[in-house]
Amino acid sequence: MDCITGAGDVLVVYAATVKWLRLKFSYVSLLKTSPDSPTRTCTSLRTYIAPTWRDGSLCFDFMPLKISARWQTPDVPLEHSLLKTGAGEVIWTCLAPRAHATITHRGQPIVGTGYAEHLLLTIAPWQLPIKDLHWGRFHSATNSLVWIKWLGEHPLDLTLHNGVALDVPSEISSARIKASPFTLEMTSARELRSGRISSTALWPLRKIASAFPSSILNLHETKWLSKGMLHHDAAAPGEAPNCGFALHEHVIFPGNIT
Repeated sequence: MDCITGAGDVLVVYAATVKWLRLKFSYVSLLKTSPDSPTRTCTSLRTYIAPTWRDGSLCFDFMPLKISARWQTPDVPLEHSLLKTGAGEVIWTCLAPRAHATITHRGQPIVGTGYAEHLLLTIAPWQLPIKDLHWGRFHSATNSLVWIKWLGEHPLDLTLHNGVALDVPSEISSARIKASPFTLEMTSARELRSGRISSTALWPLRKIASAFPSSILNLHETKWLSKGMLHHDAAAPGEAPNCGFALHEHVIFPGNIT
């Protein structure tokens, strides 16, 4: 769940519940950054109440970190089964492809465009048959683009434009998304965090995460905020592209890190 302002301020809220063998815990984490300040993260292991819909808005409140957030969207949530094997399933729900978002942290509101999703995994993350993963979302004043692409035993290629899946193969890198009839060019990338997740996303949970297999601890992630320009193949000559921000990441799984 996130919010990005027109000035490039970023707030990302993660909320998760983990059940594995005898281990069960919940956590909420907030990533916060702006063009003139480094990325900061705060995390709590307190139990949370899952986001709920109220009056057309997705709402999430978590007082231990003094977070109050709202995502107002006319879009209907979209659910996709990304993976289903004998070991389990990955169900992805795009709750808000594009929303008017307000996240208040410690009494300071951040207002911009936002995105929210939910992942349900009945398969352990270290059992996912993935080698390489790209994920991201782009917002302009009138358009949204969401993409998930992974390589591996069960490859996945999913791109949504304004909440509608594009039934075409995509070409995805950290600087360009091509999914006909759209091309998204990403420039001026600002790195929000990078490294093995044992030293980034899971660092605040290191005492608990030490029980996880090294194959999950050694995932390497890089997350960026980039300026984006969305072009339509059928655009008239001289027609200006849709401009906005893209929040995107690249995850490399152990065995494929060089």
